[in-house]
Amino acid sequence: MLLTIIQNLPMHKKSKEILAVIVRSLLEVKLPSLRKMAQKAIDKMFVEPTRYSFEESLVNRIRRFFNFHKWSYIKAQLALAQFILNRLNRKRINVHVLTDFTYLEDKWRVLSFAVPIGGRAIPILAVPVSKDAFGNLEWKSEVDLLINAISLLLPLLPRGTVFTFDREFTFPKLMEFLEANGMYFVIRLKKTVNVDNKPIVTLNPGIYEGVMVHKIKANVYLKGHLNINGKPDFYAYVSNLPKEKLSWELYRERMKIEEMFKDEKDILELEYLSYVDKSEVLGRWLLVFLLALLNLYLISTVETDDHRVKLKRKKLEGNKISFINYAMSLATDIYSMVLKVSKAGSLILMLEGVKK
Repeated sequence: MLLTIIQNLPMHKKSKEILAVIVRSLLEVKLPSLRKMAQKAIDKMFVEPTRYSFEESLVNRIRRFFNFHKWSYIKAQLALAQFILNRLNRKRINVHVLTDFTYLEDKWRVLSFAVPIGGRAIPILAVPVSKDAFGNLEWKSEVDLLINAISLLLPLLPRGTVFTFDREFTFPKLMEFLEANGMYFVIRLKKTVNVDNKPIVTLNPGIYEGVMVHKIKANVYLKGHLNINGKPDFYAYVSNLPKEKLSWELYRERMKIEEMFKDEKDILELEYLSYVDKSEVLGRWLLVFLLALLNLYLISTVETDDHRVKLKRKKLEGNKISFINYAMSLATDIYSMVLKVSKAGSLILMLEGVKK
């Protein structure tokens, strides 16, 4: 499963082999620590003992993967995105792209794009930028970063894909770009915005067609004040979708990307990577996280009659455990996934069924 995906990534064979070890070790230790991951890989025999008899040698091998191997994290992430989107196309699922930033301490911002699948948000692209990237002219502006990143995804997406954003993304230039490329946008509005020169908070809930918002003529869906998870707030969005396709559920999909960020930070300790100094290195780590989350999702779809899996699924359906904890337990406690070394010296990931 994991190896099949990794084999199609644009990188050298040796890089693919160590990448499989890194992803598998991350799922075990739940922390992106080179030393802990190397120790776990040796303990679990994810690597050939004769090749890495000392933990330090494997630590150095993993470090070289992130710092010195010649491969582009953007190209690798796009290849992974192509795999995910092809899977959606086979199921004839309408593509919906969720977009948002997350922060790693005070050092990095990560612009992420994800697609909702099976109640989850699966990331397809994650671009790190330094916190002061716009002040030091690394990027001209935030909207230019957004358009550049979306341009990378456009060749992979069907026309009519819906992009959903939070209220910090109400850029007229972004709306015009998406519409010009045959895409739809759904962008949450701040309560201070005007609709046809009227304060939005003075309007009644409903749909307003062909109105002016941020100097753009579009449709507005106004929900009003809501209390979600104990947090009262104002909700409305602007969109170029036809009036009949506007709904509250359309925007609620965006909340799945926030759950994804929470999983990455709470379970896999994403913020641990705030120490990284180079965007290319962090981008490679983000590929590992993308693969780990995809692997967890795919594992969760495996059907089995094992009673332990059924018990855990009941807990999941009863909201007694989160999806990420459910999938993690399958990956590390129930399914016997091992990495083996072939006669040619290549690593092979095998799903050997269910542990007894």
